[in-house]
Amino acid sequence: MNIERAREINSAMLNAALYKDGLVAVCPDLSRYSLLEMVQAGPMVRADDDPSQPGRYTMVCDDRLVAALYTLCHFQAEVPSVDGIEPIVVDQAKALVCVRRRQPEPNEDDG
Repeated sequence: MNIERAREINSAMLNAALYKDGLVAVCPDLSRYSLLEMVQAGPMVRADDDPSQPGRYTMVCDDRLVAALYTLCHFQAEVPSVDGIEPIVVDQAKALVCVRRRQPEPNEDDG
């Protein structure tokens, strides 16, 4: 993968993470990226960073966030009231699931 592709993927992952907080208007589609590309993008971007440039900084996603973003984009979301909840993976104490978010009613956010 070249650095331009790594920067594209890293930017898309950061925007997807920022979408949750309303800092980005549209959540990017990460499904076109493989897990390997997503895992490799951050370290490549970090290694290419030039801290000597004033006013420039580099942000990359932690590996746990990369894994969560990959799961979010590559596993079918379930509606618990209709489908029940089928875990993606489990261990002795926890389960990883992907559920569909409830859509807000019109004007619900208006108070």
